[in-house]
Amino acid sequence: MRSHLVAVLALLALVVTGNAGAQHAQQWVVRPVIGGAPVTCALPTGAPVLTAIRPIPQNYGFGRSLIAQGTPLIILSPQYYQSAPQPVQLFFYAHECMHHALGHTLGNIGVTMEIDADCRGVGLLRAQGLITAQGAWTIAAYFENAPAMPPLYPAGPERSARILACAGG
Repeated sequence: MRSHLVAVLALLALVVTGNAGAQHAQQWVVRPVIGGAPVTCALPTGAPVLTAIRPIPQNYGFGRSLIAQGTPLIILSPQYYQSAPQPVQLFFYAHECMHHALGHTLGNIGVTMEIDADCRGVGLLRAQGLITAQGAWTIAAYFENAPAMPPLYPAGPERSARILACAGG
């Protein structure tokens, strides 16, 4: 079983990153440590979502959720992820996890799906005690001055207000 998992991870490294990523297959993990906290993500079926922190094209922003060779994946971009405050790092992960949980990886992503992933992600973090009300404010402040990025994200003030409403803060 272990050799099968290693083979799948090596294949995923090739599919997602090209040949150069093959030696980094061990970076795909089921229980990553994000913002200092061990976290997990699973599909509604219970199947685990693998996670890696590795460079991705700039137009994907802080992260990406995808399915490669039938395996659900989250990739967090180190240039955005590692410089963010701890609650924002957790939010990036939860946002991408919610895309998987809500089935958003199966078709075209739109603004409604992004708003839903924001809302469900911050709600999950609050419910699990991974962020406090102050953490939700930190997340909202992070996005407050962001420009709108049609067709996916509303302008920062709207996104921040929605995040706070969903966090109960």
